[in-house]
Amino acid sequence: MQIGHRRKTDYLLHLCWSLPMLFVLVLTPTLLAAPQTSVHYPGQWVKISDRVYYFQRVATSNSGAILLDDYAIIVDAGQEPLSGQDAVEKLRQVTDKPVKYLVLTHYHDDHLMSVPWFKEQGIVVVAQEETARIIREMGHKLIDQRIKLFGQRRPELKDILKDAVIEGPDVVFREKFTFGWGEDRVELLYFGPARTPGDLFVWLPREKALFTGDAINGKSIQPIHYDYPNTAQWQSALETVLELGADVYLPGHRDPFQSDTVRDIIAYYRDLRTGVQHYIDRDVPLVQIQKEFELNNYRDWQGYEQLFEVHIMVMYRELTGLTQKFYDIK
Repeated sequence: MQIGHRRKTDYLLHLCWSLPMLFVLVLTPTLLAAPQTSVHYPGQWVKISDRVYYFQRVATSNSGAILLDDYAIIVDAGQEPLSGQDAVEKLRQVTDKPVKYLVLTHYHDDHLMSVPWFKEQGIVVVAQEETARIIREMGHKLIDQRIKLFGQRRPELKDILKDAVIEGPDVVFREKFTFGWGEDRVELLYFGPARTPGDLFVWLPREKALFTGDAINGKSIQPIHYDYPNTAQWQSALETVLELGADVYLPGHRDPFQSDTVRDIIAYYRDLRTGVQHYIDRDVPLVQIQKEFELNNYRDWQGYEQLFEVHIMVMYRELTGLTQKFYDIK
């Protein structure tokens, strides 16, 4: 599916090279007036190029903005019912182009809680069909799941989400959805299940920039017990992502990064799989594996101390055929 716009000008990606073979991204924070909307997790727009912006929030999911000739696209809606309003009001400090589309990279509630607000503004919501299915099947259970898994660490979630409503997309696609034409186009790409069954990637060929949602979140041990992904499928999707040749990756959490980080993530899951399989081949029970097995090369990754045993458990279940529905959390 393709939505067109007129080609207008060339765009410059704010990138530079410093040390040999070291790629550096220059992020220019946009100075903004005080927000009109009160949210628990505020953010600010960071300029990536003349038409690409990245909305970094405090302690929760990020969003993105892509400025086409006549309109803007927002990537992901945010954790709170008014996260979208906060982002769009601040975007008006950058552009007067109307927001016409909201793209959901996946089903996690911290990326879609503002969907009702966007729809109230007449903004069209787009997602991959598996994401749409999960949102439709789960509904408010997505909020219950969030509070169950993270409420103890973040007690504010109960208050933030007490009046929240889950709504799905208006437009659904299977493998590819395109806005615009030529090098100025914006592509929504699906490479099969990754961290979630419906992860899509937002690709901008001119800037060689890629919004990744939660499929790639930098060098971190992610809470994948939220999804129980098939890590072999996830690795395959990431290898396909590398073929795009992106210069900058804009993740659903934390800071932008480059391709070396994607390669390191692929290596991590390969090493995790190999190590856990070695124990399984010797009939070692899960509890003992969690006590003994370590991957010291990744110990400095965010979340290693808290979540590495969880990763062992998820991989063990995958390799022994004990995987469960990604949204059936026990």
